[in-house]
Amino acid sequence: MSLRSVIAIVALVFLTGCVSQPGADKPGRVSGYGAANYNLVLAETKLVPDPHTGWTKVYGPIVPHGVVPRLSFYAVHARIDGGKTRFTLEIAGLFPKRVYLGDVYSKGRKLKSKVLDRERTDCGYSCTTVETVAVDLSRNDMDIYAAEGITVKIVGRRDDLVVSVPAAYFAAVLAFYSRQVESGAA
Repeated sequence: MSLRSVIAIVALVFLTGCVSQPGADKPGRVSGYGAANYNLVLAETKLVPDPHTGWTKVYGPIVPHGVVPRLSFYAVHARIDGGKTRFTLEIAGLFPKRVYLGDVYSKGRKLKSKVLDRERTDCGYSCTTVETVAVDLSRNDMDIYAAEGITVKIVGRRDDLVVSVPAAYFAAVLAFYSRQVESGAA
């Protein structure tokens, strides 16, 4: 297995959240080109009830973005908790050293975000660090991004990361979420 494959697998594990989930409950995956395909994203979006917390989670598929050494992954998740919904855009970037990603900007505006993890994952031939940042999104944000998409720049002390998410991706995850809420499943 190549170093690139190992790095991709590790990043996907970070974005899935809970590693102990059964296979059917794990987020789907689509290619970078597939993220612009509404029907493909919709088909790979999953609804996962969490019996421990009582929450219902909607997982948009994980999408790779860019190429090595600028490889990153993104996914949108929704957590429905007693009628309250929280949407999150999670972005994981792979770097040869820690870059200390932090603030997230789009169109000159700082977005509400937090750093989830900075993990050194592989120090065989050369070290790889996965840094994960979550951007909090409101329902209104989801509606806007479902029409326009979004490009964000995550600023770090040593490097930056730019990620573009197409409108079709947001539209499909939002449509899946809305169907689940209307049907009472969520």
